[in-house]
Amino acid sequence: MQCEDTGKQTVLPNYFLDFVDQLSRFETNYEALVDKNFPIDSSPDESIADAIDRYFDEVDLNNIDSTRELMDTFDEIYEYRRIHNFSFAFSDQTHPDIYFGIKDNKGEISSNSMQLSGRFRIDLADFLSKLKDARRQYFSLINRPVPPTPI
Repeated sequence: MQCEDTGKQTVLPNYFLDFVDQLSRFETNYEALVDKNFPIDSSPDESIADAIDRYFDEVDLNNIDSTRELMDTFDEIYEYRRIHNFSFAFSDQTHPDIYFGIKDNKGEISSNSMQLSGRFRIDLADFLSKLKDARRQYFSLINRPVPPTPI
């Protein structure tokens, strides 16, 4: 897979297969991942990761009309991050913020971390389908039943 920002090649699926037990969250949240468009106003050349970082850097708490408005916005961003940020699946571990989502009607994986930095444009539905298949093959190879997908 090639990074849109740097042109550098990377093998993202291998990174995620290291956490194969937790990948069921992608199945659970599949529809939200491929259908929900990015909720923050941003330029087309700004990645999801960059836009979220910028949003939190620029939010002016003195310029919000009401506490309710602020809380509603933060709730929406938190919910987006909960579903679209890979690290939320690992609350007991430290992982980089890696976002999966649709922005400007294009699938994207993006991150600003030292381990993985840049934006990868992908067919998100196809990527998630391949992760699901790889997860099932993994459990078949180790002779374990595939754990049920949480509701």
